[in-house]
Amino acid sequence: MHYHGIKFTWRALERHVRAECEQREAMGGGGFYGSFEHLAVYVENTPHAVIGARFPRRKFATPRD
Repeated sequence: MHYHGIKFTWRALERHVRAECEQREAMGGGGFYGSFEHLAVYVENTPHAVIGARFPRRKFATPRD
């Protein structure tokens, strides 16, 4: 997923994810979105240049007709 896509998605879903986590914790379980939350926090707190240097975009071979 693209860096900005993660930020945009997290900003749209954050309140719903946090509410889901609170409900599940009240029932004795964890939430489904914990790993996405960690990824979103990492992206929010890390400059794009750092992420680009650590995780360069990969190119995949495309099938040729």
